Amino acid sequence: MAKLPETATFTISPTLMPFAQDTVDRLAYLFPGITFRVTQAGIDCSSNTELDRAMLTQEIWYGLARQKIRTEGQQDRKALYAALFQ
Repeated sequence: MAKLPETATFTISPTLMPFAQDTVDRLAYLFPGITFRVTQAGIDCSSNTELDRAMLTQEIWYGLARQKIRTEGQQDRKALYAALFQ
């Protein structure tokens, strides 16, 4: 008998949803045994092995914060580089 995949859903606030796809892309690279999918409510995870929900929660929130900082700081980085290297 085949084992059913284990799933987990992580709800994300609307303010962080613009960063969800980039976060999922990074997490898919870091955790190739887990399937990540962005939904209307947040991020769904599934795997054929047991999911460590505490670890996934930490990684998802870290990934979202990382991507938000990276995206929102891009203009400042461009201005700094332009000032330093021109």
